[in-house]
Amino acid sequence: MREPAIELPVATGVARSLRMGWILGRDETAEADVRSAVDHEEALALELRRADGTVIETESIGIIDTHDLLAMPVREDLDDDEVIATAV
Repeated sequence: MREPAIELPVATGVARSLRMGWILGRDETAEADVRSAVDHEEALALELRRADGTVIETESIGIIDTHDLLAMPVREDLDDDEVIATAV
């Protein structure tokens, strides 16, 4: 029996919250949204499984809805050359 499907907004909330935080800049509400999204994602306890059902050990699993991210507004104050990706 398959488990019930998870709601996509919950599973993709971290990427969306991070994007909104980047758009808004330093903002306490946006930071709280990111922390909340991480908590919701971790509560899903996602597992990667083989076809036979055995669990594949992973450090993390992330789901990104690129359609949703592309539909979000962009920051107009930065040129493409100014955008620098940083690892956290």
